Amino acid sequence: MAVFDLTTNPFWLLRTSVRARKQDVIDALESAIADDLASEADLLRAQQLILAPNTRLGAELSWLPDLSPSRAVAIAGTLSGNPPKEIALQLLDGIVGLSRANVAADMCRRYPGQTDLVDQLTKSYQNLRLADVEETINASRRIAGFSPVHPDLLKVSLSKIELQHADCATVCLAECACPGHALSTVIGDDVEPGTLHFEFLEATVRAYRAWVGRRLQQIDEALQEEISSLKLQPEDIEIAKRIRAGIDLWSEWNGPVELWDQAKGLEEPRSYAICDKLRDLCLWLANEMEQRKTALEITEGLRGNFTKLPSMLKLLEEDASTLKRLVEEEGISDSLSALQRAVDLAKETMPSIQAAFVSKGFSEKSTGIVLGLYGSFQSAVAATRGTEYAEVPWRMIRSVMIELNNQDQREASERLGRDLLAIAIGKATAEFITVLQDDLRTVRSNIKWSQVDYLLKTNRRKEALPVLHALIAEQAPGDDLDKLHKLYMKIQADIAEMNGRNKQRAFKWIIGIVVVCLWIGIKSCSDDRDTSSVGPTSTSPSLQSDANTPSTVPATPLDATEQPTSTMDDGQELKPPIGSGRELSRDELRYCQFQHARIARAKSLSSTNDEISNVNAAVDDFNSRCSSFRYREDDMTQVKAELSRRSSRIDQDARRLLTGSTIQ
Repeated sequence: MAVFDLTTNPFWLLRTSVRARKQDVIDALESAIADDLASEADLLRAQQLILAPNTRLGAELSWLPDLSPSRAVAIAGTLSGNPPKEIALQLLDGIVGLSRANVAADMCRRYPGQTDLVDQLTKSYQNLRLADVEETINASRRIAGFSPVHPDLLKVSLSKIELQHADCATVCLAECACPGHALSTVIGDDVEPGTLHFEFLEATVRAYRAWVGRRLQQIDEALQEEISSLKLQPEDIEIAKRIRAGIDLWSEWNGPVELWDQAKGLEEPRSYAICDKLRDLCLWLANEMEQRKTALEITEGLRGNFTKLPSMLKLLEEDASTLKRLVEEEGISDSLSALQRAVDLAKETMPSIQAAFVSKGFSEKSTGIVLGLYGSFQSAVAATRGTEYAEVPWRMIRSVMIELNNQDQREASERLGRDLLAIAIGKATAEFITVLQDDLRTVRSNIKWSQVDYLLKTNRRKEALPVLHALIAEQAPGDDLDKLHKLYMKIQADIAEMNGRNKQRAFKWIIGIVVVCLWIGIKSCSDDRDTSSVGPTSTSPSLQSDANTPSTVPATPLDATEQPTSTMDDGQELKPPIGSGRELSRDELRYCQFQHARIARAKSLSSTNDEISNVNAAVDDFNSRCSSFRYREDDMTQVKAELSRRSSRIDQDARRLLTGSTIQ
């Protein structure tokens, strides 16, 4: 780098002025030698530089041509003593034009690391015009008796001064904490091409580019080592973080070069090359090794740092968007899989954990398996929040509630439903909250039915009346309400009859709930829509109430299709009409039980998307007809006996159900 120093300028060495005539310069040499201002050789050379037409311009431009001779000497004299920076800064007061730029450049060299001096130098060029410099030099030459400067020669000579100033600026920046950031700030956003300001910044960036090259090479070599390590351990996210730190460091050092090239409509080639290399690494990680989190870590680093490479930035934004979606889906899949395992464990150990539900509830205060279920649920809710699968975790926990109800563990079911509803307020959808509230009403009604059933079986009719009264108060108008009134009146009549305790025993209706949830296959891709409901089961069989959640994202079931009834040797199946709460005939009960068995078997056999869709369609239809009903105990006993004899036929029908064929 060329060294710019006012105290080595010929005019300073001879203590003369740009306005001095030739004789004055000759006299100044004699005085300087006499005063021993420098070596005689240096002084003779200074005189030659001033008097020779080819070298005088360089000496003039690197001096203080805008200032009076006395002030120019005073300023150079002060700087030669290397005063504190605060005193040196005062020298800039009132100085304009090229003289200000020369003083600022000298100070940049003397006080490295002081970025405000680089800013002062740059501002000096913002107001500097070639015509003004030419006028200043020619005005001094007219007084000194020298010929006017040629414009072309002035431009060439001034360019050399700009290079020296740029070197001074780079020396100053090199010693600051963040040289790249400092230079980017100096460059700014509004630089007009063709001006001296533009030319100075161009020279400064060129000098900085040369200086920073070695550091960029070191960063590149370090990144290459990390890339090699990551290819051996592609799952190691820590290596990816170190690569991202290397990207940050590269951008910190090379940022101003990228900024300058961008201002000229270019993309900095070294940054483009390293960005392209790292993007190839990310594509390999994501596509070949399925390490999408690692790829996203690096891609985000590239996208955040290489914003001045427009063509590359567009690709990186597309990459980041795709990787974010894939990582999000992986997170959803992992969280739902973990929740499904917790749900399965809860269902497998249900008899032993009902006390835990009743005593501790479903919260962070739960213990054991229930606490694990709660933790998995909260993780799944967080992972799916704001996605199309946000409702799935809620419905999976609801399936546990349904299963508890269907296994006659209704106090535990009620506690789980109550706690789940408290969590759901403000978090789950209004639709789900409505469903859950209906579930809770049904479970609480089931608890009362169980109490009535127990009291009647133990001949405690009088105690059953207030429970029945509560059931009647909760029941909506309809056939069920009428039958509750009749039962209530019947019990009252039995109590009134002294000997009627066991004489006119009415049929005992059992209100049952049979719920089948959609079978969601591994290859499904949309959200789960659980359409099951809770109802009392008494001695009724309890079907699986919710789907097994796969390792991939759950799917939305297809529209239900009609499944024709089939004829069994033991009796006719009659498909019930769509609805709930009906009293089923034996033929209708036979259809529901046999269809449940066929669906359960088909679910275990399904493996393709088409088969899963056919099972889902059958489930939808089943739930619309057989989800909540009443039946006679002797009808259920007969149908169960028939079902146990027809396992081979059920298997055949299940396989046909997988194809969507009509069951004859």
